[in-house]
Amino acid sequence: MILRFFYLFLSLILAVNNFAQTYNAPSLTCVQRQSATLNVVEFKRPNITCGTFIAHEIYRSNALNGPYVLITSITDINVTTYNDNTISQNATHFYYLKSNYNCGAGFTSLNSDTFDDQRPQAPEVYKVSIENQKAVVYWRYKPSSKIHGYRIDWIGKDTIGRLDQRDATFFIDNNVDVNAETRLYAVNAMDSCSFRGSNSFGISGGNFPHAPILLSMVQDNCEGTINLNWTGYIGWGNQTDRDLVKEYQVLVKINSQPEKIIVKQDFNNKSFIYNGFNYGDTLCIRIKAMHPTVDSIFSHSNQFCFISEKIQKPKLLELISTRYTDKNVQEIRWYCDSNAQFKNFGIEVTDIRSGQIVKELNIPNPIVEGSGYFNFVDNTALDVNPYRYQIIFRDACNAELSGIEINSLHLKATQTGLFTNKLTWSQEIIPTQIPTTFLAYQVWVKKDSDPFQLLEILSPNILNYEHNVEKDTNYNGVFCYQIRAFYQFDTTQPIAQKTFQSWSNFGCVTQRTVAHIPNAFKRNGIHPEFKPMLIFFDGSFYNMKIFNRWGIEIFESNSLDVGWNGTMKNGSSAEEGTYIYIISYKANDGKIVTKTGNVLLLK
Repeated sequence: MILRFFYLFLSLILAVNNFAQTYNAPSLTCVQRQSATLNVVEFKRPNITCGTFIAHEIYRSNALNGPYVLITSITDINVTTYNDNTISQNATHFYYLKSNYNCGAGFTSLNSDTFDDQRPQAPEVYKVSIENQKAVVYWRYKPSSKIHGYRIDWIGKDTIGRLDQRDATFFIDNNVDVNAETRLYAVNAMDSCSFRGSNSFGISGGNFPHAPILLSMVQDNCEGTINLNWTGYIGWGNQTDRDLVKEYQVLVKINSQPEKIIVKQDFNNKSFIYNGFNYGDTLCIRIKAMHPTVDSIFSHSNQFCFISEKIQKPKLLELISTRYTDKNVQEIRWYCDSNAQFKNFGIEVTDIRSGQIVKELNIPNPIVEGSGYFNFVDNTALDVNPYRYQIIFRDACNAELSGIEINSLHLKATQTGLFTNKLTWSQEIIPTQIPTTFLAYQVWVKKDSDPFQLLEILSPNILNYEHNVEKDTNYNGVFCYQIRAFYQFDTTQPIAQKTFQSWSNFGCVTQRTVAHIPNAFKRNGIHPEFKPMLIFFDGSFYNMKIFNRWGIEIFESNSLDVGWNGTMKNGSSAEEGTYIYIISYKANDGKIVTKTGNVLLLK
């Protein structure tokens, strides 16, 4: 009987519990210490439809585990803030809320989260590392419903990021140039009060800031070394010594090989000179700092990836041609293998006859033709003598290297006959120790203001040429010549078997003016006028006067085209007989020539 009653009582209890129901408490969003004696409690009301609203109840305690006491009931459903001015200045206060709705028997309110009125607990920043050339801040946190997110600060500067995520564990700073600067980072936990920006009380404080390594690198191309220097990691030490590091490791990746440790150094040694590479290797270099006590914690510096270099001197440096393209304008051409790294070039010009250096050219910016060929146009070129040219290579290490010389092709042109000009030129363009094959010489001529035209092609063993200008008497008589030599280098690679040209200076001859004066003419004959024929005459000055036997002037002309037709100044015909002429003209050499004589007028 007693046992049956016990089972019946237990069944009733279970039945009641099966019908018990709960509804939500208000959501506690912020407990903020406004002053020594005032806390502001903020919450969001729940969405409850089971019954009518009675009150929101706020409970408080000075200990997390209680006991809690009801400090107020808010009966206005629209009120979501409570000012608690009954707190103690030096105590910590804990709050939670419950709802009170008339939902009938068996309905009870859940408890809200519990918040205190202190700052949220700061996360533990355990490293800042440069990953993929981005600064990444890592931290650990203690789970807390009060933490709403995190604020990342650049110490001494600005807040650089906010994360509205309580379980976040890292932050990527996308706005720092990791090759140029390092930042001191701190991470603070934030409750919802601080996220609304009401004041800074809801932000944690007191965590140690961290700064990653900043690697700087100087590649010494003269010595073939890479000089590394870096700032120390900050943040792993204690309050007085923040830069404790177990060791620094220099990590290098060469070409496609795995990254490896080149050297390990203690925390006091923050520089290293690296030379264990071949020129042309692709290198990626960074520094790794190891935590003083925990081997699983480490931090990387920024990384430099580049192709290693050393200043290379040329294996072949040779002048290959000189070309006079105008009076005192010369194109100088040379070869310097493309692997060589030049700072600038120089050219020394030596007078072959005296052996004296007469000119030095500094060429910081030569014309780069490509494939190792360069040229420079000298607008103040010398051309009165044969000259020797030597190219000088200068690199960034201030080292100099002299190349193979070349001589200018020097032409001399002289008038040797009434209508004959003789050209002679030098043969030794390339030094005799450089095997060279000469292919041909070309003779070019420029008549007065006409363009140059090819006159003759000569075999390479001919070093002189005579030009007869008798058929060119229609010109004023200025003939300029140029010799162009064609040759190949026989053994010097990679320029062997390629044809190059050197052009001589301009050798100019101004032909002497030639005068042909007839001694008779017939008024109605084949030549009805008396006038001289002046060959190679530019017409700059001319005068002809005719006198009769008594010395009276009967005719005058200042144009070679206007001759004497046998008439007097008054227009009457002159008598048949002998007359005196005086002809003056300015010859091509600039001298005034006067010729006198007799001319016979025939009827």
